[in-house]
Amino acid sequence: MTRRFRPFTPLSAAWMLACTLLLPAAALAAPTDAPALAPTDAAAPWTLPLSDIEALMRRELFDPGLLDSPAYAPLRAELQALIAGGVQRKPFVKAFNAAWQKGPSSHVRLQPAPASAAVMAERFDQMDAGPEAVQLSWRGDTAVLAVNTFMGRDTGPAISAAYREMATRSARALIIDLRRNEGGAFAVIPLVGHLLERGHDSGVFVSQRGRQAGTPQRSAIEQLRPWTQASLQSFWAEVPAAPYTRLRFEPMAPRFAGPVYVLTSARTASAAELVVDALLGAGRAQVFGERTAGQMLSQKPFDLPNQLLLFVPVADYHAWHSGRIEGRGVTPTRAVPAEQALDAALAEVAR
Repeated sequence: MTRRFRPFTPLSAAWMLACTLLLPAAALAAPTDAPALAPTDAAAPWTLPLSDIEALMRRELFDPGLLDSPAYAPLRAELQALIAGGVQRKPFVKAFNAAWQKGPSSHVRLQPAPASAAVMAERFDQMDAGPEAVQLSWRGDTAVLAVNTFMGRDTGPAISAAYREMATRSARALIIDLRRNEGGAFAVIPLVGHLLERGHDSGVFVSQRGRQAGTPQRSAIEQLRPWTQASLQSFWAEVPAAPYTRLRFEPMAPRFAGPVYVLTSARTASAAELVVDALLGAGRAQVFGERTAGQMLSQKPFDLPNQLLLFVPVADYHAWHSGRIEGRGVTPTRAVPAEQALDAALAEVAR
């Protein structure tokens, strides 16, 4: 009997998407010092026209043409039929999200608003992921670093602390386990940076303006100043406003110079896919496991009437190594079932 690989769900049994990332639902709770919005009856009839949601998406979506695509037509018909039938608020939200999971783009989600989009943005920068986000264990002199989310202001420092322990213990090899990682934010920076000898240009975020301007050329993108901040509020403000946003990783101390193996599953998504691609592109890792989820966009929350938030992907991501990751994923260097990936990597280390 094959053991089912159990995905990690940080902080909560449910999860949410944000930015290039997936955020746990617990992160969506309003800060205690912020005025929460009054609850709305989930059993009340749905009254917001679908055209109002589409108007927001056409204005903000990285590719408004997706709403005119053949893939969107059946989704729209399904939602219109629900509205015409007098669906209640809670079932419509559930149906909307289920439909978009099969729709023409990832990172689209509708949800009741625990607070305004502005308050939520501030909350994302302040949240902690907790000790389960980063776990370092040892197999002899091989370090096994499980990074289960890239969300949380405490996750980056925990990753750097793990690299310091590896240096102290003179680790011979490193296995990075991303099989349970469904995304996150700027904690990707230290995970990659501590493995680099020199700077590495990984890719470019392409907004609606950039899509209209045409396919990004690497030579031109590398003339731009790289994104260097670590704030989702700033990221959400600046990335949609610029045609292109350059992503570059810089070396960080202490540097681990030994062999690196990355473990992936079909649930490895979003910012975790960005990391897998960056390490492949920099020539710093072999990847064991399954093709990643192919859900790599940058999304942002927007306020809707009736105390709702709509998360919309405002930028695509083009990686210099793998190309466009959305809808395709990143291919491992050795394809094995996710539950066998750790044993395969350990066997490779032992050779």
